[in-house]
Amino acid sequence: MSEQSKFHLSLYVGDIPKSVEFYGKLLGIAPKKMFADYAKFEVEDPGLVLSLEKRKDGQTTLLNHIGIKLDTKNQLIDWTSKVAERGVEFQHLDSVACCYADQSKIYMNDPDGVLFEVYNVNRDLEPSSNAQPSVSENKEGSNARSYDHILPSEFPDHLDFADNSLEAVSLRGSLNAEISNEKIFSILQESKRVLKPGAEIVLHMLASDSEPAETIPTLPEPASYVRRIPSEKFIWESLREAGFVGLKAERFSANHVFEFKGSRFRELLLKASKLSAPRSQASYCIYLGPFPSVEIESGASFRRGKRIEINGETFGYLSSPTYKDMFVFLNDDGSACGN
Repeated sequence: MSEQSKFHLSLYVGDIPKSVEFYGKLLGIAPKKMFADYAKFEVEDPGLVLSLEKRKDGQTTLLNHIGIKLDTKNQLIDWTSKVAERGVEFQHLDSVACCYADQSKIYMNDPDGVLFEVYNVNRDLEPSSNAQPSVSENKEGSNARSYDHILPSEFPDHLDFADNSLEAVSLRGSLNAEISNEKIFSILQESKRVLKPGAEIVLHMLASDSEPAETIPTLPEPASYVRRIPSEKFIWESLREAGFVGLKAERFSANHVFEFKGSRFRELLLKASKLSAPRSQASYCIYLGPFPSVEIESGASFRRGKRIEINGETFGYLSSPTYKDMFVFLNDDGSACGN
């Protein structure tokens, strides 16, 4: 290692203040960073970066990961070349938010699954810029309009909201927890229960082209809490089975961000809607495009520019955010009507 390089050790601890007090006395220095869920010491001799992360309830693992901190981006480029020449398989991340800093890194897992990373810090981040796991405190009766759940918080069996009461539900990493197919379907059903007709669910997660048969190793930040990566096909099918309509991928990374045992993992931002309340009477619509024709989940298909009579249930499908801007709805006299 060069003189600027430092060994990096990251530990899970039960109490940040108590651990900071202990290691502060042991190392004879104050922490360089300290927050409610994270602290970091930087020792010059011997060169050491010691980070402490708050351990989750029930977690018994003490070691988070190990690695080497480099001083410059050029050093990271040199390390990347040397590791590649030695035949070590690794992944690369550039400019990711981790440990209240913007970092670039390469990382790999040893035969026992221990995460090893080589990284440099591009710049420090303010606390608001570093995504931290939490769950929103929106509760029924507080005029809440949406619910936001974030991994690693456990998704509750029952959401404390009335039926048909929320404008949106956001699940950020929720389906990447170590949960069964049945639990995933339960999460989607409970989310649908609290949504208003026509309201949206948003899934932001990692999805795989084929789900690995083996337990995935620990991934680097910001994906360190990911324990399962369902297949893209399974997620789409589960949303349809749960009764959501108007499925639309807002983001699906062309390049995979992680790879394990031949499975490639991509970032997926997927939106869908709870079926809108159907109209009591039939009406007419015209599909505006952009495609020559389109088929929706109910099986109904529409040709661009052609006036078609639809029943109340089909109107409910077309009222979803995905479709509503593609159609104009007509009164019996041919004039446009609101939806």
